[in-house]
Amino acid sequence: MLTIPVDVAAPQLDELIDRATRDREPIALVDHGQVAALLVSPRVIADLKAAIALAERRRQSAEGGAGPESGRP
Repeated sequence: MLTIPVDVAAPQLDELIDRATRDREPIALVDHGQVAALLVSPRVIADLKAAIALAERRRQSAEGGAGPESGRP
């Protein structure tokens, strides 16, 4: 993951957004030595949500299918 100070990132924000989107590489924006924000492609977020949903379905299946989708408590 690329880490870049906020003041350095500001003038090249368009390029950094393109890079995060194209390469699906998160970019950490650092302010006062701390990560203040991340630039992350929406596709990365969508993939994470899908992975979480799949893990939840597998967990429910391993527990016998209990859960909101099964209609059982």
